[in-house]
Amino acid sequence: RRLQDRLPVRERSLVDVYANIWLERRLAEAATKLKSMVTNYPDDKEVRAVYGIFLGQLDRDTTGAFAQLDSALQIDPTYTFALSLYAQLYAQIQNWGKAVEWSQRLVDVAPSAQAHRALAIYLSRQGRFPDAVAEYEKATKLEPANIDNYSSLVALYLRMGSLEKAAATLPLEKQSAGDDPYRLLDYYDDEANIHAWHGKFRAAIASSHRIRESAEKTGDSSLIFNSLTIL
Repeated sequence: RRLQDRLPVRERSLVDVYANIWLERRLAEAATKLKSMVTNYPDDKEVRAVYGIFLGQLDRDTTGAFAQLDSALQIDPTYTFALSLYAQLYAQIQNWGKAVEWSQRLVDVAPSAQAHRALAIYLSRQGRFPDAVAEYEKATKLEPANIDNYSSLVALYLRMGSLEKAAATLPLEKQSAGDDPYRLLDYYDDEANIHAWHGKFRAAIASSHRIRESAEKTGDSSLIFNSLTIL
């Protein structure tokens, strides 16, 4: 907030709201300011969307949140921020069909790896595993070095009972993990699960020891403790 005074009034007001919400947790004050901003900037799609986030995720007023997002999309039907929030709100109330519908709209407007991953999550919630795999594969093409794509695929293949496909994805997950001990935690956890599914319990135990070694490299006491509980 050090440069806040140099910003235009609208931007300064938004920074102030963000600080109230995320830094200071002064939610009542943030709500008052957002209502005022909606009044002062009724045709501002970002202000409408931010107010929608507040109502839906912090105030648990999904009806009011949808109303604000509707207003934002009337201003700009291709506003990706509002499309993404619409999908998230439906996921919040576990309406997976609508979450998929709005997530698909986002992918159609602005295909990105993040959008494909979100759509894959909602599809898997519906039990549409092959469709979810297809979305994760699209994400890998856009972000081939992102470990989240491969760890998600491994988990999905295991849910589908496709052990060979899960095992075939592991080398890609390890490659994307590199030497990052945090990423290697996920890789070795997946490796241990696949070994266990194949009945290779000694190999699974060896992978569990590698989880501990990676946790120790992070220096994070909670990760180290968790790694010890699975041995």
